[in-house]
Amino acid sequence: FENMDATVFPSNRRNWSFALLSMGKIHRIQKEFEKSEEYYKRALEYFRETNDQVVISKILYHLISLMIDSDDINIARVYLKELENYSRSQNHPHIRLYYRISKAIILKNSPRMREKSQAQEIYQDIIDENVILFNITVVALIDLSELLIAELKSFGEPEVMEEIKRISAKLFNLASEKNASTLIIEGFILQFKLALLDFNFEVAQNILQKAINMVTIRGNERALTVVNNIQKDFLNQLNQWKNFAKQNLGYEERLKHLEIEDYLSNIYKFIPSDIRELSQDN
Repeated sequence: FENMDATVFPSNRRNWSFALLSMGKIHRIQKEFEKSEEYYKRALEYFRETNDQVVISKILYHLISLMIDSDDINIARVYLKELENYSRSQNHPHIRLYYRISKAIILKNSPRMREKSQAQEIYQDIIDENVILFNITVVALIDLSELLIAELKSFGEPEVMEEIKRISAKLFNLASEKNASTLIIEGFILQFKLALLDFNFEVAQNILQKAINMVTIRGNERALTVVNNIQKDFLNQLNQWKNFAKQNLGYEERLKHLEIEDYLSNIYKFIPSDIRELSQDN
């Protein structure tokens, strides 16, 4: 596959280009950023030829996300400028959404608090709107959660914790509506971690039991192993967490023990593939 090109199947170049896009996403998840960029650019080349601006905008969004992963924010801004031009010239809700989420991603990764706040506003707007593209809404929910976790770590405000729990519940409900099984499990795990973060031990245990019941009914052995291991660790560490509660340990220290930020970063790979949505954009 990697050594072939679309000329092998000239009558089906569009599907071939979507396959290249899918390969780009796989390599990004595997943190093989150079290979990922190569596949995205090869897909982009075809869609530029056909002037398919909706799909071009989607690939630019993927490239912007990839450039952020690669710590190349200047190239990300170049892609964003092109995406902005498409957004201004085309009255298409998908293109506007790709531009807004891409802009938010760049702002989120700025060292300036003002720009992080602007990103938070964009994410919140996307979340509050009717779902246009499931995957984009999920990204907005996860990214907003990361920003709020950082805020909680810095200031420890209970109101921020309540907002994080609200966002987590929305992520879980959205995954449930779409019957996105793997993402539902991740939603359970995130809610468990948040309950533990808030010293709600009984709630945390109940959430894990619900997750175990669900994966058992669905016969998902891999997920069952994951959740059972989390439950085992929870029971082994419960006395330690009860001591944290007695000490009234601050959110910053609690977050260090739970590693929620790393966990949120890892959820991205469980977002269902968006290639089908791409092929239906026009």
